[in-house]
Amino acid sequence: MKTSHYQGDSTVLFFEVKESDLAQFNGELVHPFYSTFALGRDAEWTCRQFVLNMKEEDEEGIGTFLIFVINRLPC
Repeated sequence: MKTSHYQGDSTVLFFEVKESDLAQFNGELVHPFYSTFALGRDAEWTCRQFVLNMKEEDEEGIGTFLIFVINRLPC
């Protein structure tokens, strides 16, 4: 694994929340806010970008933990 990031480094990624990212099941809208599923998916993708900068050509990933989401308040 390459050392490409150091303490204090930061990376910023922006996402536009689309209608397909809203909380819905079987095509029925639950609420008009960013869904927990979409948040988890995008967090995984964001972390993947970090790993891609560090991995060697013969490595694929580190896969230690997905994410842990706590919904503190209802929408």
